[in-house]
Amino acid sequence: MSSPPESQPFDAPLDELRTRLYKIAHMMLGESAGAEDVAQETIARAIEHVGRFHGGDFFAWICTIAINLCRARRNAARKGPVSMDPAALERHRLASREPGPATRIVRNEAHARAAVAMERLPEHLREAFILHYIEDLPYEAISGILGISVGAVRLRALRARKALRADFLSFLEPEVRSRLGREPEPPPAAAV
Repeated sequence: MSSPPESQPFDAPLDELRTRLYKIAHMMLGESAGAEDVAQETIARAIEHVGRFHGGDFFAWICTIAINLCRARRNAARKGPVSMDPAALERHRLASREPGPATRIVRNEAHARAAVAMERLPEHLREAFILHYIEDLPYEAISGILGISVGAVRLRALRARKALRADFLSFLEPEVRSRLGREPEPPPAAAV
């Protein structure tokens, strides 16, 4: 039985990759201009350092770059959280059916509530939440991205999920809501 093929650098179209990176950065930073800068800088650094990618999950590798750039930007700014711009999130969505005015109003309110709830999360919980529940990355990949143990990733994701559930569960997309509803997999039993 052969193993699944590893992703190759830049398999995903660049626009799709930039959009995903923008969303991650926007959720981390809470503002459009910085998110756009991080998405562009991440792609530029990935192209510049593609020789350092030695196989495996390319998106996890490039997410590591994006998360580190977000951390650096937040550390440099040393200011309080900034409200997310729901209109900017809508502009940077992947192509989809155009919603009507009432749907846009509801989505804008949902984005605003979610942004407030996300801003209240400590950064280390926010990172685990975004990467696992929004980007649907496995715990093992997130462990590599954040440089922490798989158990720590599981714990952070669980704590973030519990903190956010009451605040905005009813406002999430059904796909994300279903991921939040499942219980995390139990950690592997420790060898005695």
